[in-house]
Amino acid sequence: MRQGEYSRCWARIALMVCLLSANSPVAYSSEPPAYPGPTEPTEGQCLEASIQQGPDGCTGVLIPTSWGADYLMWEDYGIGLQAIFMEETDSLEARADFLEHELANAQFTPWAEKPSVNRWAGRAEGLIIGVLTGFVAYTLWAQE
Repeated sequence: MRQGEYSRCWARIALMVCLLSANSPVAYSSEPPAYPGPTEPTEGQCLEASIQQGPDGCTGVLIPTSWGADYLMWEDYGIGLQAIFMEETDSLEARADFLEHELANAQFTPWAEKPSVNRWAGRAEGLIIGVLTGFVAYTLWAQE
């Protein structure tokens, strides 16, 4: 396989990984429950909500049967979403607590005490000493 084909192959693999990860559900730890649709009206149900008075003086609100079924399905849907988001909230709170604990226990070192800064300072110091030594040696050599 030539160099150009090799890089195109990796580009295709990277594109497939990006596409597959973009389609994954990131926000949910599990799939949300099915979205409830409207219930078909039953035979003999009233068309609108109405207030009725019973024979013993009690009043009540009559709603169509399909509305009641819709309310029950929406309640189940809401309970399902609540369970999912409670799980998400619990995991996010646990992660936030962990990060706060890590931050509280972290020991920050000043930038001047970091090993990488000290290495670069040593390199610069060695370069300066080398250049000055070379300059002094050249000056002494040139005077002879």
